Amino acid sequence: MMACQTDGFNVEIVDIEETLVQVTAVIGERPRLVVTRPGQPWVGLTTDCAIHIAYDEPTRARIREEAARLAWAARQDIPVPEVRDSQPEWLVTVRATNDGATGGRAYVEGAVAAARAIAAAREPPPSVRGPVPAHGGGRWAGMVRLGRIVRSPLSPLEFRQARAAAAALPRDVLAHGDFVLHNILFDASQGAVTIIDWEYLTYAPAHFDLLMLWPRLTAAEDRAVVLEEVSSRTVDRRAAGVLHRWLCVRYLADLVSKSPPRAWDRDRVAAAAQRLAEARANATAWGAA
Repeated sequence: MMACQTDGFNVEIVDIEETLVQVTAVIGERPRLVVTRPGQPWVGLTTDCAIHIAYDEPTRARIREEAARLAWAARQDIPVPEVRDSQPEWLVTVRATNDGATGGRAYVEGAVAAARAIAAAREPPPSVRGPVPAHGGGRWAGMVRLGRIVRSPLSPLEFRQARAAAAALPRDVLAHGDFVLHNILFDASQGAVTIIDWEYLTYAPAHFDLLMLWPRLTAAEDRAVVLEEVSSRTVDRRAAGVLHRWLCVRYLADLVSKSPPRAWDRDRVAAAAQRLAEARANATAWGAA
């Protein structure tokens, strides 16, 4: 049996030695296990591959789902890791090149092109995630989050109003659903991105992916590229403004509500607050005041 460190892996004890031996026989190199979130498959890395390893039925289902979505995305010419092998207990993909870039013209244009391809997919996806519910955790957890928001640059009233306005938007455009910097990997030698982690594939309001990415981009010129794409392609500027504001509100709320104020990254929170101010102005210009 393999005991995992409580601060490193997502299960207390799991026997995956047999699976590791089988995977090693297939790919020729023993994977090095890395930290994953609770409830997620184990992840192993080799020189050339990433291996997702199941340890119970929910993680087997996640692996099946990810394999099917990757195959679907590849058929839509969306840049995703190549599937090398897929079994009930594991999924092996080619390890995408990641040079660590999270901005710059080539990075942003690659992300824009990928988001466009997802929204315009010719073939329906094999499955999608339903609308993500509001934060759970019960009444006490909700009070804790509210207390943190009150002490932040975000108004609780604005949070509720922006959330309600966004909830009324039609959800009829396919979106990756978690289109953030760590899921958009950049290969500088090719000037190309690879999109990973398809757990949140869903139908959402138009431009969801790009407007989720927007507040996370640090350079004003990168954000301008995204807004130009949204503005030039939207058929409902007011709806885009509503979504733009909400996703900036949500980003700031996530930053301040997941940890107590003493643990906040103050520079990051201040930058998110500035992005929200910009989004308010953009939303007003688009008729969403």
